[in-house]
Amino acid sequence: MSEKGLVDIKLLNKEFAVLCPEDQKADLFAAAAHLDKKMREIRNSSKAIGLERISIIAALNLTHELLALRKQQAQPVVPRVALESAPLNQRVTPFDKINN
Repeated sequence: MSEKGLVDIKLLNKEFAVLCPEDQKADLFAAAAHLDKKMREIRNSSKAIGLERISIIAALNLTHELLALRKQQAQPVVPRVALESAPLNQRVTPFDKINN
């Protein structure tokens, strides 16, 4: 395992020191940037006041998105493909009708 070191991240212009393995720093910075963006959206579009409240709302929103993605991925692939391809099937002329 890589050596863990302190990494500084910024969320809503406030710095936080986080322990992170060297080989995961890029992922941490990407996650921090995504979280910061979501927190700014919440701060700018709602009456949520304070870092703690904004953090909780952001955490709930991101968790909801994650759970929705997991639920979607847990569905069997064949029904999902059939469901997603249905609009295409309606627009495509069947091969046997083209040759007749």
